[in-house]
Amino acid sequence: MEQEKHLQQFYIPEEQSIYLLSHDDAKKLKDWVALCVAQLRQLGYRDVELIGKGAYGFVFAGRFPGLDTPGPEHVFKFTRINLPQHLQDRLEDEAFILEQVHHPRVPRLIAFQRANNQPILVMERAAGLNLEEVSLQE
Repeated sequence: MEQEKHLQQFYIPEEQSIYLLSHDDAKKLKDWVALCVAQLRQLGYRDVELIGKGAYGFVFAGRFPGLDTPGPEHVFKFTRINLPQHLQDRLEDEAFILEQVHHPRVPRLIAFQRANNQPILVMERAAGLNLEEVSLQE
């Protein structure tokens, strides 16, 4: 009797997924990430880092320093510029919903804007672990 074969799930860690891109696409991605980090630093943010990426876009974190404090940590969500417009608009929908919600466990909306047709959502960074960290603990 033939045994049934099952596909196993697999996961490609973020730090390795860049190797699946063509050389040109990998360079474009690295250059774009560097540009985003530089632009956020130019706006005064410190400790800027890429904290996630997915099918819809990229997420960065950074602190806006106060006079005597490190300042609150913010999250910056960018959609991929090559997404269809209706998918890019979902980030604006998320901003609208965040603006309506006032709850201590929901990050507060800081701003939503479009820069050269690039939607950008700025929000407080939630405390705790991200989903990847939680999944690795399980």
